[in-house]
Amino acid sequence: MAASSTFNASWTKTNLAGNETDHADVPTETNAAAPQTRTQQTFVANTFAAITVQTGAVKVGIQPPSDNTGTIVLKGESGDVTHLYLHKTQTCWLSIDPSQSFAFGLLCANTTIIQFVWL
Repeated sequence: MAASSTFNASWTKTNLAGNETDHADVPTETNAAAPQTRTQQTFVANTFAAITVQTGAVKVGIQPPSDNTGTIVLKGESGDVTHLYLHKTQTCWLSIDPSQSFAFGLLCANTTIIQFVWL
């Protein structure tokens, strides 16, 4: 039996008075080829490291430790000059097109163990 995963998400925005100002439900997404795995990788401070993308993945959750204080920078596969600063402690979800070759890496300010959730 093939692995499968389902991803559901929604959000509600409220103003300071607590009144709902906006709401969205993200459509449910199912991936029959999902690897459904968790991996972790140790990143040495200020040293770029590539990440191995799991075959069949259409989403990846990048989970830093809840007590992380250093910056985490998403970069292209070779550590190029492109960069996106990720939240220091909250999970960042990326959608992946499995029909394309995809590689990326992280540069962390502190030595950090990052967990990856592959869907």
